[in-house]
Formats: sequence, C-alpha cells, structure tokens
Amino acid sequence: MINSNLKKLKIIHLQGTRFGHFVYKTLSEKDYGISHKSYQPYLCEEQGKLGHKVIGILFSKDGKSLIIERRKYYVLYFFPSGFQLPFPLNKIYKEPINPGLFLRIIRMKPDIIHLHGLFTYFMFYLFLIPLLRIKKIKVISQLRGLDPVNPIKSPLNLFFYIIQFLLCKLSNIVLYLNKRVGYLLQRFKLCKRDKIKLVPNGIDLELFKPLNKSKCIQSLKLDTNIRYILMVNRIKLPQKDVFTVIDSLKDFLLDNENIKLIIIGDGPDLPKLKHDIKKHKLTDKIIHYNFVKFEEMPLFYNSSDCFILHSKFEGMPKVIQEAFACKTPVIASNISSIRDIVKHNKSGLLVEFQKKDQILEAVKTIFSNDKLKNKLISNAFNFIQDYSWFKTSSNLIKLYNAELTRRNG
Repeated sequence: MINSNLKKLKIIHLQGTRFGHFVYKTLSEKDYGISHKSYQPYLCEEQGKLGHKVIGILFSKDGKSLIIERRKYYVLYFFPSGFQLPFPLNKIYKEPINPGLFLRIIRMKPDIIHLHGLFTYFMFYLFLIPLLRIKKIKVISQLRGLDPVNPIKSPLNLFFYIIQFLLCKLSNIVLYLNKRVGYLLQRFKLCKRDKIKLVPNGIDLELFKPLNKSKCIQSLKLDTNIRYILMVNRIKLPQKDVFTVIDSLKDFLLDNENIKLIIIGDGPDLPKLKHDIKKHKLTDKIIHYNFVKFEEMPLFYNSSDCFILHSKFEGMPKVIQEAFACKTPVIASNISSIRDIVKHNKSGLLVEFQKKDQILEAVKTIFSNDKLKNKLISNAFNFIQDYSWFKTSSNLIKLYNAELTRRNG
C-alpha cells in the first residue's frame, strides 16, 4: 500500500554513461543478445507511477544532441557528452564529462539526485557531487559495476581507493546490490554502517510469471516432445563460461534424445561457441539465439526444465530472479553474490565454478528428482515475490524522505 503521507518528490536519476541509448532503449533494440530495460528506467517508471516527478538523465548517442523524450510516467533527457579526458588519462577513464550539466540540474531544482554507477563513472561524479552538496541537494549514490578496491594491492588500486573514499564521503547515502559489496565497503573503511543501504534489483512480476509450458513451447515453435535446459548470458570469457557447461553436458545431451540445450546471448566469444558446438557434434542438440526480445523471455523460461547460470562473478543477476518468477529450477555458480538469492537445496542448486562433475550431477538431479525440484520451485517463487519493482521503488521513496527529514531536521 502506498503511504499517501510521504512527500511527493522531484527526483533525478543520472547515469554518466556514453551508452545511454542502450540503457533506455525500446524493447525491440539489440544489446548483448537480449533487449531489456535496465535498473534506472524501471525506477523512473515505478516512481513516476507513485506520483513523483521523475527525470532520467544520460548522455546522447552522438555526443552532441540534446534529446528530450516525454514518457508516460517520467521525462528522459539525453544531454551532449561534453568532452573526454585526453591521452593517457582516457585509458583510466573513458566516459564523457559535461561540466555544464551541473547548471542544468540546478535549474531543475530536484529534492533528490540518484546517481547510478558511483565507482564506474567516478571522474564525472567526483566533479559533480561536491557542487550538488554545496547547493544542498541530497545525493543518493548507487554502486553498480565496479566494486570497492583493496588499496594495498597496487599503487593503481590505491589511486582508485582514494577516489572511491571521496565519492562515498561526499554522498549522503550509498546503495549496494549484494552483501559482498556491503562487506567490502566496511572492510576497506569506505563507509560507516549507517551510511550504506542494501537495495537489490527488482523484477517485473507482471511480465515474468508462470505460464502454460506446452503453449510457450508452441509459441516459440519448438518441439513439445523435447525437454529444454536454458542458459541466458553474454558469450564472454572469463566471466560468463558457457563452454564449461557444454563440455560438462555433451555426453548427457547425446545420450538423451529428448533433451536439448538453449543458449541465448551474443558477445565477443560467439565464434568460439559456434566452433565448440560443431566440434562436439552438438549441432542438433544446442539451439542458439543471438537475439531475443525482452518481452519474449518469459516464454523461454516457462518452456525450460531448468536454468543454468555459470559465472565467475556477478552483481545481482536478474536472470536468476526471472527464472524464479517463472518457476524454472535454477542451477548457478557458488559465488557470494549468487548465494544471497540462491540457497543450496532450498531455492536452487549451487555448483563450484568450472566443476564439470557438479554441473552434470545438478542437471541430472533436476531431471530425476521431482520432489526436490518442486521444493526448489516453490521456495524460489515465494522468495521472489518480495522483489517487485513496485516494492523496490516504494522502499527507495521512503529512504529518500527519511534522508531529507534526517538531514534537514
């Protein structure tokens, strides 16, 4: 239920990226194999639905144009990029810097400015945040992308650590996605405990939900007599290792004529993927999609008997949340960020990264142990109901209001 007593705010969501056209793209455009809306536009939309005046700001695609898009619940500005740092500084920071953007923001008179990718767009934010604080604008900074660095590992790490320390010090509140990042913020003394807040990814539960399996398979023009294993990720080593999964399952797939693997994704290692599929004689056993529209993804989850995410590191993977919401059993790497949402033998199965025998055994378990599979599905589905974008957005509005009251009181 919406608390009508909360003040209606003017909120700016800013991401200092030159790829703004990807972040707010329509659902028909292509990026890394799956078209999607990312964290920032979902928040703009949901907070706008709650009655707040919301503005999204990024840099324009060509770096020169000022583009204004008025959407149903928020306004989106693509500003000129300004300039990029000269060589060799552009080797350290490749994103644009636009000093004039500060004046634009001041004229908008926001109550809150929510910065996305605090450590990723560090140079621009290091310039911007002090000016915003001088004008007494509350700065809520979100960590996405780069993690806190260990300052004693190298001189370059120390340089980045000093910048991260200053960014955290200057921000009113620092938001993080998973427990590991929160631990690192405190371990490296970047933030005090009362200044950081865990705010996980949300999920569109109106889109991702259980559907009739046979109808989904037919809609995708797949074979209803086949059982499918699904992987959704960018094809890029070393983070996303689809190749170890293929190597683990090649004999299992060949021995079971009614089981196939679906891989959705694009990326720099796509040629290697195509080569490995041919090398292992799996052309008839692996179905690869370079690109799938975001709104079609629930069809794939609901068509599949299990979902595998095999990653070396992650933030808070939305694909696991999407699988949970569609009641698709999950097999995932046993890494800290994934352990925050997948509990082994309770809401999914965890396997050690690149352990082929564990991957194979987990898949066999899903296909043979219906009692365990149903338990995983039920627990995961119940868990994910607390992660709607509505709840995430509503909790952030409460946090904004609390910060305005606390600092102004």
